[in-house]
Amino acid sequence: MRTDALIIEGPEGYDPTTEEYDYPPMHRLIKTLLIAKPFRVLITGDKSMESVVAKCTRLGADFFYPGVLAYDKLNEKNSFFCGLRYLRMKCDRVLIVPANYPFINTETYQQLMESDAELAVASYKGKRGWPVLIATSLIPELLQSGGIDALLNSRADALAVVETDDAGVTADVCAKGFTAERKEELIERHSLHQIHPSINLAMSRENAFYGRGMVQILRLTEETQSLTEVWRIMGMASSHGWKIINRMQGGVTAPFFDTNRGRTAKTKVTPAGKKHAADFAEWFDESEAYLRQSFAERFPKLNEK
Repeated sequence: MRTDALIIEGPEGYDPTTEEYDYPPMHRLIKTLLIAKPFRVLITGDKSMESVVAKCTRLGADFFYPGVLAYDKLNEKNSFFCGLRYLRMKCDRVLIVPANYPFINTETYQQLMESDAELAVASYKGKRGWPVLIATSLIPELLQSGGIDALLNSRADALAVVETDDAGVTADVCAKGFTAERKEELIERHSLHQIHPSINLAMSRENAFYGRGMVQILRLTEETQSLTEVWRIMGMASSHGWKIINRMQGGVTAPFFDTNRGRTAKTKVTPAGKKHAADFAEWFDESEAYLRQSFAERFPKLNEK
């Protein structure tokens, strides 16, 4: 069962890439989610966020805003709904978290992803918070109802409330009563604050030419059939994107892209490209799991007080 993560905008005026905190909230969100292992992390927002969120997409997330796809005729203005419509036919479930809740722990995301429920929400000390897990079959109902709260209320009988020991579940950094002391407490308790291995694997020939960024480009190309739209979603200049592709194609023998240069130019991923991306992603996950387990066994007392 495939689960994608969706990071939605916080309140108006809130910048999740600010350095006001020890670590930009958006970076914390993305890195924590990636360790939890959803299939993808998608950020939604207004196009005005494009320049700042581009920094975050380099961590491995996609950025989606209304109008990013040339073929989107729905004219959806709500960035959250726009992201949901995009994910609806691409995964089985969506794990949703607002950008102003950056202190949720990896274990909490994993707890919800392990739930079999069509609709689930995390709770801390009996108070519901975030994230919310929703089956994509419920997305039309969510869109019609007008939002998550309305759906949770109408589906109260089917809602699975997952109790956690994670204070980040209810910690809104934009709340009026959120203090510097509260922030320090949450940082101390957050999973990224614990000593952990930082893992980045790539294929190299003299220089690295194929890593997770290339897998991201191939996946998005398969979905959109347009490299122009891939660059928009990744917040990347086309010149930089082509440098990555050319460097990659110089390291492999088979072509990974097939471009139709007719009236409706489309770029597709070749069978070789699809297989290579799937094999690399599987190898990366296997290697990362082994390294994390090895790290825990080698350094069992690093995080003891």
